Amino acid sequence: MASNHTQHYALNQWARNDQILMDDFNADNAKLDAALQAEANARTALETALGSGGNNCRIATGSYVGTGTYGPSNRNSLQFDFTPALVLVLDGAAPNTNSHMLRGAAKAWGYNGTIDLEWSAHGVAWSCPRSGGDADRQLNRQGATYYYLALGY
Repeated sequence: MASNHTQHYALNQWARNDQILMDDFNADNAKLDAALQAEANARTALETALGSGGNNCRIATGSYVGTGTYGPSNRNSLQFDFTPALVLVLDGAAPNTNSHMLRGAAKAWGYNGTIDLEWSAHGVAWSCPRSGGDADRQLNRQGATYYYLALGY
């Protein structure tokens, strides 16, 4: 029987005068087998959580052209093949005309005022109030090209 054991897995460590028993080897092999299986299970769970290839953070970029409409009945929207957590929208011709939309928030700052947000599983829609609003504030000026960046999971 071993008189010493390893620090992390308590595997047998024999001194010169210890009797070597088959039971000690079998116990060590069972501990090693369990530890290796636990590590493999943890790795599989982590790979699943991160997605195949480890891509847990999804990103999408693109653009749209404004139509000049605004208000709750003329909302803008973006859809993705993942759940967006943060969406940034920027007017390419007017860098001060932008918004950052954070998942869960009901409002975001648009150009010269707040805009109302509505989140879905794979997208976001936004509008500004009909009274006191305009297409610029809603990031939808007629003919303007807007660029977006979305980060999600």
